[in-house]
Amino acid sequence: MSLTVSEVPASELAQSLAQLSEEERQKLQQAIQEADEEQRAQLSLTVTCLSVAGDEKCKIPTDPCWTVRTLKQEISKITGTELINLSLLFGDKKLRNSDTVLNDLFGDETAPTVTLVTIEGRAAAASKIGGFWRKKK
Repeated sequence: MSLTVSEVPASELAQSLAQLSEEERQKLQQAIQEADEEQRAQLSLTVTCLSVAGDEKCKIPTDPCWTVRTLKQEISKITGTELINLSLLFGDKKLRNSDTVLNDLFGDETAPTVTLVTIEGRAAAASKIGGFWRKKK
């Protein structure tokens, strides 16, 4: 029978740790770090971004807790596409700059694929509209 750390009273755990040699403590710390890295690797998502033509634009290792906006920002940095000109599709669904986290969006998929749609001129149009409204005030 084995016990998990959460099942052992804190006082017993502290006593046991105090009895370890420095070498044993280092080994324990290394084992915990490796387990954390393995767990993070299992939880990570690698999102593949394709162009409308189907060409691979980039692959991005992400955190499942990222929002759609964070994913778009990373794709923007990598591809050089202005964020305002960038839209993403997942299947037939347009992804919005919302607080939707990737884990909720992609479900059990660990290697989802999104399609990058660039709409040139959106930034210029937004700038002109903004200028128009500023002049009206």
